[in-house]
Amino acid sequence: MEELLREILNEIGSLKNQVTSMNDRITSMEGRINSIETEVKATRQDIKELDGRVTKLDDKVTKLDNGMVRLEDKFVKLEDRIAREHEITREELKQEIEYVYNELENVRDDLKFEINNLTKKIIQTDNDFIKFKRSFRNVK
Repeated sequence: MEELLREILNEIGSLKNQVTSMNDRITSMEGRINSIETEVKATRQDIKELDGRVTKLDDKVTKLDNGMVRLEDKFVKLEDRIAREHEITREELKQEIEYVYNELENVRDDLKFEINNLTKKIIQTDNDFIKFKRSFRNVK
């Protein structure tokens, strides 16, 4: 009988150890789940921020596009003016050509500046979009 009681006590001790081990595992899993939930929330916030930044960059690109349209309009007006100026006498034509040339040079400089800025913004937007896609893939 004593040996039977000892075996029962050993079994109960073994079961208690198993229950304690299971409890430790569950606690560990709860901690990991909490960490995962925290990371998911942080990732969602990062995605919202990136989306806002991309939207702002899109707005900037739109403004730059509008600036390009205005510059193109200036070119059209200058070309129209040049066509009208062909009717002026030779001396007046010479003076007007010099004026228009200087104006075109300024417009070209403006256009180069706008193109460079637009190119930089597009590259930045592409880079940010690539980073966004990579971070989104990493989230999965």
